[in-house]
Amino acid sequence: MVTVIKRLFQRKRTGPGYQPVSTVPGEFASFLVSELSKLSQLRQESNQQYFQRMLWVPLALAFGCAAYFSLPSEPKVLTLLSLLLLPAGALLFVKRLKAEMRALPEFLILLIFTLILGMCYSAFRSHTMATNTIPAPVERVMIEGWIQEASGSNGRERFTIRVQAADGISNEHMPDIVRLSQRANPDLYPGRFVRCFASIRPPPEPILRGDYNFARNAYFDGLGGVGFVFGSCEPGRNFRAASVKDGLLEGVNASRRALAESIATIDSRGSGLTAALLTGDRSFLSEGDQSNLRQSGLAHLLAISGIHLGLAAGVFYFALYRIFSLIRPLALRLPVQKLAAIGALIAVTAYLIFSGASISTQRAYVMVASVICYSMFDRPLLSFQSLALAMLIVIVIAPWSVLTPGFQMSFAATAALLAAYRPSDRKRDLPKTFLRRRIYPFISSLIVTSVVAGLATMPFALFHFGRAAPLGFIANLVAMPIISLICVPLAAISVVLLPIGLAQPFLKMLSDALGVVLEVADYFAREQDLFQHLNYPQMSWAALVLLTLGLIVWTIWSRRGLLASVLVTIAGLMLWSTQHRPEVIVDDRGHVFARIENSWTEIRVGGTGLRPIGFSDIERLECRSGCEFKLRDGLALLVDEQAEAISLVTEQAIESFPIHVAHPYTLSFGNDQVQRHFQRRDECRLWSTQYPQCGD
Repeated sequence: MVTVIKRLFQRKRTGPGYQPVSTVPGEFASFLVSELSKLSQLRQESNQQYFQRMLWVPLALAFGCAAYFSLPSEPKVLTLLSLLLLPAGALLFVKRLKAEMRALPEFLILLIFTLILGMCYSAFRSHTMATNTIPAPVERVMIEGWIQEASGSNGRERFTIRVQAADGISNEHMPDIVRLSQRANPDLYPGRFVRCFASIRPPPEPILRGDYNFARNAYFDGLGGVGFVFGSCEPGRNFRAASVKDGLLEGVNASRRALAESIATIDSRGSGLTAALLTGDRSFLSEGDQSNLRQSGLAHLLAISGIHLGLAAGVFYFALYRIFSLIRPLALRLPVQKLAAIGALIAVTAYLIFSGASISTQRAYVMVASVICYSMFDRPLLSFQSLALAMLIVIVIAPWSVLTPGFQMSFAATAALLAAYRPSDRKRDLPKTFLRRRIYPFISSLIVTSVVAGLATMPFALFHFGRAAPLGFIANLVAMPIISLICVPLAAISVVLLPIGLAQPFLKMLSDALGVVLEVADYFAREQDLFQHLNYPQMSWAALVLLTLGLIVWTIWSRRGLLASVLVTIAGLMLWSTQHRPEVIVDDRGHVFARIENSWTEIRVGGTGLRPIGFSDIERLECRSGCEFKLRDGLALLVDEQAEAISLVTEQAIESFPIHVAHPYTLSFGNDQVQRHFQRRDECRLWSTQYPQCGD
C-alpha cells in the first residue's frame, strides 16, 4: 500500500524499468490488486524481515494475556475454550483460496489463535495458583513462620513470612505467605523462625480505576495478607526451613540483605544506590533520591535491566578473554573466547539470582544469555530473535506481568532500540581519525539511545504514573557515561574481590561515582519545575493501545510501515489530547485530591482507610472546615464548614459535590463547564477478596 501511495504522488519520470500508473480505472484496479497480491503472499522477505514479522506472535500472546487480566469479571473456562473454534473455522475457509493467496490470511489466523491461546493460558495459570487469601481483616492474631525476605530501613522493616501456623484463622483461609511491617530488629533476618503478634488484612484492591492493582500481584506472588506487628516479632527455636527450596531462597535473601546493609554503611551519598544496583534492595536509598531519579528520567537505573546485564557481561567477557589469552597452555589448546563466554554467562546468572530476578532483569538475562550461547556455538544471532524469545519466556513464567509498567517499558525500549540500530543498506566511509573512530560513535549512540528509549517509554510513563520527564534526555546524556565508563568496571572489580574481603576500596569509589549520578538527578529534578505548568491529559487504554501499535508497526516493518506507524501514532495522540484533565479526585473513602498548580495535593477532610497507591507520597494540607484553594487561573476549590461537600468555583458558576460517595469520581473543567466522571472499579476476579460471592 505504501508503494501505491508513493506512485500516486510522485512526479512523472522515465527510465529503464519504469512503468507509469495509468489513470484508467480498470488498469489502476489491476495495479492495486497486484500490489495487494504481493502483500498477501509476503514476498521478497529477507531472513531479518521474516524474524521481525514473527515478532507479532509473542506480541499476540501478550495482548491475549492483557485482555484476560483486564476483564472486569472472571470469564467461564468453557467460553475461553470455545473461542479456539473461531480460528479453526476461519482456517477451513482460507483453505478454499488459491495457494498463492493464503500466506497473509493464514498468518492473521495464527495471530488470532495465539491471542486466544494467551487468554486461555492466563486463565489456566490463574486457576492453578494455590494462594489462600484471608477473607476479612483480623485485628489480633499470633503468626509463626520463617522470614523469607526482609526490606526497609530508617527504623522500619518489612518481613515476608512463610506461615506455619496462625492462631484464630481457619485452615481453609490460612495464608501461606504474609507481609508484616515492624520496627527494626537486628536479630531478625531471612531464614529465622519468628513468632509475631500482628494485625493483618487482605491485600488492598485498587481504590481508583487505573490505580496499581496490589491485590492481583499479591495473588500471583502467593501473598495472602498484609499488616503490621504489635511491638516486634520474637525469634523462635525452629531453625530448619520448610523445604530445600525455601532454604535456598532464604539463604540467598539473607546474603543479599547482609551485603546491602554492609554497603549502606559506606560513608558516601551513593552507598544506597550502590546497594540497590548490586543487590536489588532499594531499602537504603532515601525517598528523596528515588523521587529525584524518577523526576529526572533516570529511574531506569534502579531497574536492573539490559544496560546493567549487558555491560556486566561485556566487562567480564573481555576481562576473562584477556586473562585466558595470557595463559599460554590454555590459549594454545582451547578456544579462549568460548571460555570467556562461559565465564560471562555464569557471572550474569549469578547477578540475576542475587538481584532478585525482577521482570526487567529476566528479560535482559534471556537476551544476553541468548547472545552468549549463540556465540559459543558459532551461530549468527538476529536481535529480534532474542527479543521474541525473551518475551515468550517471560510470558510463560509470569503471564500476569504484561500489565505491569516494568514489562511494558522494558520491552518497548528494547524493541525501539533494536529497530533504531537495525542494519542499514547505505555504505559508510570508514572514519580515519581517532575522534571520528572512537568519540563520534560513542556520542552519537548515546544521543540515539536516550532519545529513542525516552520516546518509546513515554506513553507508558504517562499512562501508569501520569507524568513524564522532559529533561530526561539531557540527564541521560550526562549520567550514562559515568555509569558505562566508571561505575560498571568498578562494580565488576568489587564483585570479584568481595569473597576475599578486598572490595571495600572499590565499593567506596563506586559509591562516590554513583553519588555524582545522584547529584545529576538532583539538579535535573529541580529544573523540572520549569515544566510544572504542563498539564498532561489522562491517558486512556485506547490511546495507549494506539500509541503502542504505532511503535510496534515501526519496529517490525521499518521503513515499509513508516506511514502506517505515523498515522496510528497521530490517531493515538489525537485521542489522548481529547481526554479530560482531572482537577479534583474524590474516592469512596472520603479522601479528596486536588491538582494545585499542576501538583497533586491531598486535602485532608477526614477521610478514612487506605489512600490510592498513586497518591501515597504527595503533599497533604489540613482542612477540617471552610477552606479555599486556588487550583489555577479561573478555578478554585471550596470545602464547606461541615467538610461534607466541596465546590468547584469557576468564572461562570459554583457547583457543589458530595465528599462521601459510593463510587469514586473525578472533576474536570472544559467547554466552560464542570464535568464529573465516575470511576467504577467493580470487578470480580480470582484475586478479589469476595470472590466468588461478588459474582452473584
